[in-house]
Amino acid sequence: MARRFRRGPVIRAFRRKDGSDDGLPAKGGRNADTYWKGQPRSNATHESSTDPDARLFNKSGKSPAILCYHGHVLMENRSGLVVGAVASHADGFSERVSVLRLLDYVPGTHAKTVGADKIYDTRDFVSDCRAHRQESPAEAGQLN
Repeated sequence: MARRFRRGPVIRAFRRKDGSDDGLPAKGGRNADTYWKGQPRSNATHESSTDPDARLFNKSGKSPAILCYHGHVLMENRSGLVVGAVASHADGFSERVSVLRLLDYVPGTHAKTVGADKIYDTRDFVSDCRAHRQESPAEAGQLN
């Protein structure tokens, strides 16, 4: 399951890569908030001056885009204990890639069942799970 870390880079440090918005704001001092409404911004044109690895990401069309990383946790189903954890860059594919990385460290050679959200119900993820000898939620009939 992916979670966004709330602490970390702030949107005030999000600047254009070409440096065209460097310098002090017109009023409010050096820490004044930037008025972003109507201004296009993306990871291709902007980056954080305090943490260049942070990415602008939003989970849905209704949530605001924030600078963040993704945290992924693999939990044992019966006891709820954390088996593994990893952090990754925030993008649309990091969830599936990180889960496959975490599944590499699950001990044993027998087939295992993985429970997940609908975002993991893709043809590529199911075939990658088969390669790792994992039964995906779609194969187990858990997703409708």
